[in-house]
Amino acid sequence: MNFHNPAQPYFRSRANTHSLQQLHKQKVFSLSRDRKVWFSAGKMLLVLCPMLLAVNLWLASSFNKLSQSVQVLENVQHELIESQITLRIKKDQLFSPERVRVIAAEKLALNIPEKEQVKVF
Repeated sequence: MNFHNPAQPYFRSRANTHSLQQLHKQKVFSLSRDRKVWFSAGKMLLVLCPMLLAVNLWLASSFNKLSQSVQVLENVQHELIESQITLRIKKDQLFSPERVRVIAAEKLALNIPEKEQVKVF
């Protein structure tokens, strides 16, 4: 194994201090010099804020209409499910074996045969 590293470490040279002092002395951000920038930003906000407010109000009203229509559809669905349950109960009552026997005896004059009447071949 090689434990000796013959390469010397490289350190980056430091920037000139004179240029750093000049950058520090300059005023990069000044409110008075950037008045035009602030004025144009204010104009943009004055235009964009009402537009965003209008879009927000439109989306809110659309969401309210959508939620109301969903609520109406859910109510109709619950009513249909309840009517389906009642119709199934009525169907089960109409097709019950006792009801079929009563209708057969009344309308068709059919009766349950007695044991002596049934002949098995």
